[in-house]
Amino acid sequence: MSTPESEEKEVYDRELLYEKKKMFQKETVNGLTLLNTFLTYVYFLCVLVISYKLFTRYDYSFILKILIIIALALYPYIIYLLESNAYNVCLYLWSFITGEPYVPMQNYSFLY
Repeated sequence: MSTPESEEKEVYDRELLYEKKKMFQKETVNGLTLLNTFLTYVYFLCVLVISYKLFTRYDYSFILKILIIIALALYPYIIYLLESNAYNVCLYLWSFITGEPYVPMQNYSFLY
């Protein structure tokens, strides 16, 4: 039989564990956010360098150069949409194989 003091200690230990887990996850998310921001800046810096090289060294038409730059600038946003849709289609097809219910975007929602 447990005493009230031991129950309070268990509750305190559990809350302390949850707080440590929360802080660890928060630090991890902050680090990944910082890394993502840095890599985004590096990508767009590369786009600027490619744009400079494209305008100074190659004699494509002006419209083609602009279209290439727009395509490079929009690439990260378009590829994310394509990847997430392909992932959802694969999950949907996998749900038929395994017999588990399909839950769209399960890994990206705070509800799960």
